[in-house]
Order: sequence, then structure tokens, then C-alpha cells
Amino acid sequence: MATRPAQVRRTNAAEVAVRPSTGSGTVRLDPLRVKIAVVADALGSQAEAARYLGVARSQPGKWLNGEERPNSYARRLIQDFEYVWDRLTDERSAQSAHIWLQSANSFLGGADPLTWLRTRGVEDVIAAVDAEEAGSYA
Repeated sequence: MATRPAQVRRTNAAEVAVRPSTGSGTVRLDPLRVKIAVVADALGSQAEAARYLGVARSQPGKWLNGEERPNSYARRLIQDFEYVWDRLTDERSAQSAHIWLQSANSFLGGADPLTWLRTRGVEDVIAAVDAEEAGSYA
């Protein structure tokens, strides 16, 4: 017996509704809140996510609870981090990705990718991921 796939639809700009293939009811997901959760999980805690994002320790919890929304700068950092994290964890474990983000990287002039990502953006970090996956060494 084949199972039905889940049905996904966007309800508005900040929410996605998912109807599971089994059971009834709809689960509503805010894609930005999912990304915030990814950042907090990848960095080990909401406090570490706050430190990386340059916000108060309580902010990620407020964002996750839907009490507040991140400002445009924090939102961009969240989106960039989540993109890099997805690329890294496609080919390696979360533990290995975490180590890679915090280790000196020759493609980034010896800087760690996490600091580079926060201060200079995503492009060079993705280039470093691509170069490493291609087997290049700087």
C-alpha cells in the first residue's frame, strides 16, 4: 500500500502549512523560525546563536516563540548560516561541519569560516566549501 506524500502550501509570506500524509490536522511552520532553530542547534545553544548573531541571549528564544522577529541584519546572518550549514551537512556529519566552521581555513586567509561568514558574507565561505569538496588545497 502506497503512502500519500505530505501536502505543503504557503499560507502567507511568513508561514508554511504542512498536512501530514497520515492522520489529520495541519502543522504550520514559519520557515524563518525553522532557520533560527537550525542555527541554535548547529551552534549548540540559543546562547551561542545569540553570540554569533550579535544579539541579547534572550532574542533567539523570543524569535522561536514567535514573540518577535529578527531585524534585517540578523535575518541575513541566519539565512546565510543556514545555507552554509546545509551545504556542509550534505557531505559530512554535523560534528565535522561544526569543527570546519570553527577551524582556520587557508582559503579564507587563515580565518575561521564562522567569523568570515559573520563579518564578510557567504560567497567566499561557499567558495571554500566548493574548493574543499573538489579536493583543492590553498
